[in-house]
Amino acid sequence: MQLPYSFTVEPTGSGLKIPLDTYDSELNLIVMNGNQAFITIPGELSCLYEERLNQFARELGYEDLTFFGLTNDAHGYIIPQESWHHGNKESHLSFGGERYGEIVEKMIQDLLSKMAPTKEKIN
Repeated sequence: MQLPYSFTVEPTGSGLKIPLDTYDSELNLIVMNGNQAFITIPGELSCLYEERLNQFARELGYEDLTFFGLTNDAHGYIIPQESWHHGNKESHLSFGGERYGEIVEKMIQDLLSKMAPTKEKIN
């Protein structure tokens, strides 16, 4: 399942900006054997999101969730809002803005929910 989306390009914490106003991208979800989920994301996902999303996926009935980052585009690091102001490598190379991580997390949750495992899909 593909989820195309657009976002407003924001300057990074250090002021670096991709020379575009908006950027089109997509997330993709592939489910195998009814309960093995693979998600492609357009950047490097923070381990904090990965942990939360893995828990969310298990609650929905997925056996495993794997992320393939940087497979669609290169939006830089997808980090939590609280990490945005740390002045580290990740915050200096994150192009979606301060709330981009939360937006991507919500989109991934929506994808996982739409394709959630059922006994019929697994058997």
